[in-house]
Amino acid sequence: MDNKRLPELIAVGIRAQRNRLGMTIAELAESADIDSGYLAHIESKQRAPSLAVLSAILAALKIAPEDFFKSGTKTGDADSDELTRKTRALLRRLSPVQQEDLLAIFSKLRRPEQIKALRLLLRA
Repeated sequence: MDNKRLPELIAVGIRAQRNRLGMTIAELAESADIDSGYLAHIESKQRAPSLAVLSAILAALKIAPEDFFKSGTKTGDADSDELTRKTRALLRRLSPVQQEDLLAIFSKLRRPEQIKALRLLLRA
């Protein structure tokens, strides 16, 4: 891996996981006990976090460092793409009322275990 790409990989990974959890920058910063402006600079690739800050961010995101770096720049995007594709296919088969109900449920998913359960249901 090119060392110059590391801040980009970290930024993309943090943003992707934060979005997956439905967290705002302010919520993640508060949970990680760092300044939200600093986190915004990390996500926009303007700053690289120290190991201590990265560790705090990953803990707040509830992701182990080895899982965070395991999938490189994608950081779970392939899984997310599969989930998106299957969700769209499911939505096309539902009535408008059922679609609204399902989307209301999705909007309430915040914890990783809830998202994992949804993935398992869609894989069945």
